[in-house]
Amino acid sequence: MSTSTQVRPSRPIGGFRGGLLGFSAGFVAASLGSYFYLIDDYRVQRPQKSNESIATTVASVSKESVELGKKFSRIDALEDDFDSLKSSIKDEIDLKSQRTQSEVQQLQSEVSDLRTYIVSLEQDISRYFASNRDQYIRI
Repeated sequence: MSTSTQVRPSRPIGGFRGGLLGFSAGFVAASLGSYFYLIDDYRVQRPQKSNESIATTVASVSKESVELGKKFSRIDALEDDFDSLKSSIKDEIDLKSQRTQSEVQQLQSEVSDLRTYIVSLEQDISRYFASNRDQYIRI
């Protein structure tokens, strides 16, 4: 008895099917590796490591908040100094402005007095020459 077996022709796996199968296998392997890594990292056997990292983070945040508070208090102190300087400079400028105004008024008063004196001198001179005109015209 001779039985002949028929050999089916082999069909190559197409590029699309091979790419899809390779992608799926790689995705599953990467997912499993990541899953086991996370499980190993956060096991109950290692709580001290995570607690230490949390404590370090809390300590650094606390330190930074204290430094930030110091900087804010320094800014407040500088603002107060600035306000006091601003008010003292304003007072000084007002005082100088008042002094300048009084000096200007005093000078204006002196100029007015001088003008009045010059006008009175001119009038006296013109009266003198008017009354003694005959004496000086003789030649």
